[in-house]
Amino acid sequence: MLKGIGEGTENINIDMLIEKVTNIAAEKAISTYENRRKEELKYSYDRKLRNTKLLLKHYKDFKRHVNNSIFKVSNVSENAIEILEELINTKITENLFVESISNSVSRTNIIISHINTMINIYEAYSKQHGELEERKYRIIYKRFIDEKQWSIKEIATSENIDNRTVYRDINLACGKISVFLFGIDGVNKF
Repeated sequence: MLKGIGEGTENINIDMLIEKVTNIAAEKAISTYENRRKEELKYSYDRKLRNTKLLLKHYKDFKRHVNNSIFKVSNVSENAIEILEELINTKITENLFVESISNSVSRTNIIISHINTMINIYEAYSKQHGELEERKYRIIYKRFIDEKQWSIKEIATSENIDNRTVYRDINLACGKISVFLFGIDGVNKF
């Protein structure tokens, strides 16, 4: 107990004041920590979502790279998750992202295989979750996977929807695919 200027009740008031200030400071520290943690989770999720979109956007380029490479695909000890984590944990631009994948035929082949598997899982998921989810799968397939180059307008016409709906469905589908590609780390936790 701190010694106060006065006697008795003033000492108690100082102790109560110190306790209140301590509690307020602790609450503020916890709140700040929780807010920072939410921001970190959001940033991590946003990066994974962005990287999912980049992987899909450049999927055909990656396939061409592997198919046209003069190098043989070798057995590499890395797995898709290790490669994706390395790409996510490195702060890179879109061009560097594409370049880093394209630099290694083996690594690119692992990523393509992983994307193919996760797209197949997403297709099965969409069939279990109704017509709306199936439409999202078809849109993703047409836009990013199909050999034919589909424009947004062509996709919208084929699905009998508005162009904005195509973009919205791509964003929503990429959120699901991100979970499949990155596991629990791809889940929006905030």
